[in-house]
Amino acid sequence: MLSLIPKPNPRPNDIRTLRSYSTASIAEIRKAAQAGASIRDFQIFEGDWEGERAVIGRLYGELVSNRSAPFVLQEDGVVFDTAEDFKEWLDEVRRIELQTQRDTDLEMGFIGAREEFVPHDEPWF
Repeated sequence: MLSLIPKPNPRPNDIRTLRSYSTASIAEIRKAAQAGASIRDFQIFEGDWEGERAVIGRLYGELVSNRSAPFVLQEDGVVFDTAEDFKEWLDEVRRIELQTQRDTDLEMGFIGAREEFVPHDEPWF
């Protein structure tokens, strides 16, 4: 699970940014920021994965364009607070996603060999 955690002492613009990624109230964001708690959790490869990965892609874009993004991302105790660190994790998630697509295509008989595989979608980050 990937968690979105606000950085301590968010400013009004930070709260606006955080609310664009979460349904948490202003008070909930402030409380989570003080406690280092998550305001949104993403289940990787579960539920509405296409919708979730679109939001995760936006979070990556925020890290790339804003060196002082008002959040960190965390998975299994690993904190991603720079775009570079998060990109490594995203690359691994995408690799698993493509491997799963390829293996499913092989199992279902859509392709006869690994070399015939064509991704089902465009990169999302």
